[in-house]
Amino acid sequence: MTTLKPKWWQLYALLPLTIGLFVVEARSALSPSGHREVEIGLVILFFLLGRFWLQSNRRALIQESLREAASAREPLSLTVEPLGDETAVGAPAPESDSPGEPETALAGCLTLTSPVSVR
Repeated sequence: MTTLKPKWWQLYALLPLTIGLFVVEARSALSPSGHREVEIGLVILFFLLGRFWLQSNRRALIQESLREAASAREPLSLTVEPLGDETAVGAPAPESDSPGEPETALAGCLTLTSPVSVR
């Protein structure tokens, strides 16, 4: 499989291009409504070019995201804490003091931890 990389320079080139077009528009001799129409057109053009860039670099962005996720993955660690002598696995759950509280004999005895944080 070929390793694709997004062409970031193309996206970065959009900002100076847009600023340059806005400077040319500001110096042109247009009526106030003409300036507004050209500015709206430039904003629409900027978003369309950004969308085109996203579509043309979609596969590269997905590959880059998958590479980062694969390099950040670490194995899960399993921690088993002893319950003590009074509660054994398979023993009936102890009686709960409050009626709304669920009976959990094994609560807190098994913890799965992962060093990978969710972004």
